[in-house]
Amino acid sequence: MGALSEISYFKAVNVPDQMVPVVTSLVGTDVRIDWIAPNTGSLALEGYLVEILTKDGLTYAQSATCDGFNTYIMQNRFCTISMLTLAKTPFNIP
Repeated sequence: MGALSEISYFKAVNVPDQMVPVVTSLVGTDVRIDWIAPNTGSLALEGYLVEILTKDGLTYAQSATCDGFNTYIMQNRFCTISMLTLAKTPFNIP
């Protein structure tokens, strides 16, 4: 076996900016979650991970209606979740 090559370090040239806080609003019986796309430095985003803090204040959960990898949701940068859904497990928000 030959000698090992030297260690190389790489730094990404384009790192997306941090997300700004989302905005939530009550629309009828749904909660709407809106966000602003971060500056990606021309990188293509694969999706958004949308997690909702559960009642215990420690655990986050996801909802199928807020799938941040869904093309429509990605392009429009918002999703909605029913208050009925939020009242049930895993969210348990009254």
